Amino acid sequence: DTLAPFRVESVWYRHSSFPLTTIWDGAKQAWDGLRQLLQGPLGTARVPGYAQSVISAAIQDIYLFLFLVLGVIGLVGVLWRLGAVYGLYTLALLVLALADPVSLQPLASLPRYELVIFPLFIWGARWLMRSRFTAYAIPALAVLLGLFTVEFATWRWVA
Repeated sequence: DTLAPFRVESVWYRHSSFPLTTIWDGAKQAWDGLRQLLQGPLGTARVPGYAQSVISAAIQDIYLFLFLVLGVIGLVGVLWRLGAVYGLYTLALLVLALADPVSLQPLASLPRYELVIFPLFIWGARWLMRSRFTAYAIPALAVLLGLFTVEFATWRWVA
């Protein structure tokens, strides 16, 4: 079937959506995850299909929303420091990533999609080199690399 690639989205629970709707849904899910971490499971604890536990789902939802916030901050920085061309490229890729969410977890795979948006890294490196946080960022990034490597090596959720 030549149109199979366009129909397979439903198998992975993907659907087309307005990007602002995806942002809103991701924010609600992150808020629920934060509330669940602070208060404990409310009512019947339901473990979503994408997580190993209720706590894991809550942490993932918060984590994904933080990546969205970092991406938006980076987009503003790219527009401000690198110009309109890089800014429009970054905006287009972020909108595409947010326009095709997963029903169960709207911001699923966002870190992987942001990984290929190279102007975010250019702006981040420029900002880091000019800030006073450089001495703290290198060890923090090394620790994060170690944690993500352990997650990947033990077949757990990474992005």
